[in-house]
Amino acid sequence: MKGTKSGKYIKRLVIVAALIIATGCSLISVPIITNASRNDVVNLGDSIYALSGKIQDYLHSWSGQTFRRYALSGSFVSHVSDQYDDARADNANINTIFMDGGGNDILIPAVAFDPYNCKVDWWESGLSSTCKNLINDVYVDMVNLLNRMGRDGVDNIIFLGYYNIKNGIFGSTKLLPAVAYGD
Repeated sequence: MKGTKSGKYIKRLVIVAALIIATGCSLISVPIITNASRNDVVNLGDSIYALSGKIQDYLHSWSGQTFRRYALSGSFVSHVSDQYDDARADNANINTIFMDGGGNDILIPAVAFDPYNCKVDWWESGLSSTCKNLINDVYVDMVNLLNRMGRDGVDNIIFLGYYNIKNGIFGSTKLLPAVAYGD
């Protein structure tokens, strides 16, 4: 009986941790900007843009203008699509989007439990088919979003790709093959 209770406790703890990761990331984002001097320029994405906000701060400083920002830390591709919908609802006149997306679709599950087996250990020859399928699905979802933006009349889309991650709290060199496959 004792083993069963601790198993249930661990399962609940894991569920709570996953919920905190999924929802708490947006709490460590800079504020969104829905009205700017250049409302036709919009930023979408995840923590690359939203964690410190420094990229957008530099762009504001260098251009002498401000741009709308909808990026939120922890965003998956589906969230970036929602950000785009929000931006269009606020002002559909969008000429330029600078964005990123897709990394958290792989990173957050890999850090939590690695259900797609995206971490490659030294004894493995490469990425699992489940990880490749996940990356392919994320790619298709992102291309569909980019195509929708084009159909909506967005003239310029600047997409910031992903880079090799370092060892750290969330990073692990075990995910480098997933980054390389996604390129």
